[in-house]
Amino acid sequence: MKINRSILLFIFSSILSSVSAQAQSPTGGIEATSDLNQNYKINLDTRKIKPKDSSNTADNVTCYYQNGYIHILFNKSEGKAKLSILNLNTHECQTCSFPTFSPFSIYMGMSSATYEIRIETTQDTYVGYITLY
Repeated sequence: MKINRSILLFIFSSILSSVSAQAQSPTGGIEATSDLNQNYKINLDTRKIKPKDSSNTADNVTCYYQNGYIHILFNKSEGKAKLSILNLNTHECQTCSFPTFSPFSIYMGMSSATYEIRIETTQDTYVGYITLY
């Protein structure tokens, strides 16, 4: 199992390392006319649940948008996670749970809006935003 995880992490990191500069609009959103096959990294801020832990876990999770999908990868497993994708324009919320020991992807769509991406684990809460045009 450990070898398979290492292979998955290598493949996933290879994909991420091939990402070029983000092509975003001046307001920070993604233009609908952009190459939708391009990866767009979503910067996640960490909100500590356990304040005694002073380690920087913001680097533990990588999140990016590509062609309607959100892709999430944890460098170090944090157990089960709850993902919430909130459309800030309509207040519609999509939620699901997933294990953090392997890469995870979910279709969120390509509707023009600003979205809040929230990932909650037993150790941390990660929050990021993305705007699609």
